[in-house]
Amino acid sequence: MVDVLRKHPEFAFKRARFKPNLEDRTIIKILRKFGAGFIELNNYYREINQNGFENYREPDFSRDDKERFIKIFNRKYGVGEKKILLLKNPWLWFMHDFINSHFLDWGIKKIVIIRDGAMQTASKDYWLRADDPERMLMARAKFWVRSMEYYFDHWHNDPNTHTIRYENLCYAPRETLMELCDFMELDFTAIAQHTPPLLENRRDKWEALDRTLRYQVTEITGDMQHRVDELFPVR
Repeated sequence: MVDVLRKHPEFAFKRARFKPNLEDRTIIKILRKFGAGFIELNNYYREINQNGFENYREPDFSRDDKERFIKIFNRKYGVGEKKILLLKNPWLWFMHDFINSHFLDWGIKKIVIIRDGAMQTASKDYWLRADDPERMLMARAKFWVRSMEYYFDHWHNDPNTHTIRYENLCYAPRETLMELCDFMELDFTAIAQHTPPLLENRRDKWEALDRTLRYQVTEITGDMQHRVDELFPVR
């Protein structure tokens, strides 16, 4: 989707093409300049999986620090008034109050792509590199549930947030991108020729899992998955 959207003449995309986590790392570095705490994902997501975001506090800057933060952010990401900045996967997604209080009058719009929880859990190989891979796999499943709780608490009813299913993006990319362009008030015809008829919905990592592991994952994600499926069914 990003490869299509980057071709839209109104977008500016600051991410280095072969550095997929650049936004995450850059925003963390900026926050650390202010000694600001940040979400901790170590120890198998223990804190968040146990307590959700109850004990997590977003950065709260003074007015001077807020102005300084915006200046640093603009040096890294500024695109001028004629372009729209597109950020992919920034950890700012977990900073609802921070966004609303620090980016005043920016006209920020959020796009949330929700994937089947079991598929998302197994989609990356990070868990295989853990000391206890099976424990990490289950921790990722619980973290998906906690992330979805955060979504429903903060973004679901936000009028400037639009939610799509990953599976619908794969099966009907043209219709989904038309929907997104309408939400962002952009001309879809500018990217129509670059939109493929289908995108690959990769299930291979999930299907390669042992059946017992798949059962354990779906036991964790099942209730939240049911809620997601009711609200955002796969077409």
